[in-house]
Amino acid sequence: MRSAGVVAEGKPSSQEGATATALQRSVENNPLFTIPAASAGLVACHVRYLPCGETVLKYEFRDHAWLRVAGNEHIEYMEQTARFNHFRGKRSQNPSSPVSRMRFLGKRL
Repeated sequence: MRSAGVVAEGKPSSQEGATATALQRSVENNPLFTIPAASAGLVACHVRYLPCGETVLKYEFRDHAWLRVAGNEHIEYMEQTARFNHFRGKRSQNPSSPVSRMRFLGKRL
């Protein structure tokens, strides 16, 4: 992990821990992570293990931007939601505006 503490919630099985590590590696090589991490810096990463088998990673960056990734290995599903504050201008002050918030749903490749 890139110079930030990892806070884990829940008790993962060894399989869930391995899945979370693989998901983390995948996310940290994705532009949705690398761009805000390089420009603002990473503050923290929170990992939640849900009873349904879903693993949720939430990255927080110094400029209050964040990236949330939820993955479920059992159904090969991943959802990514991000908020980037450095894209916000005078016309886009609403944090839920399409310019500053993006959501990606789909099967994992």
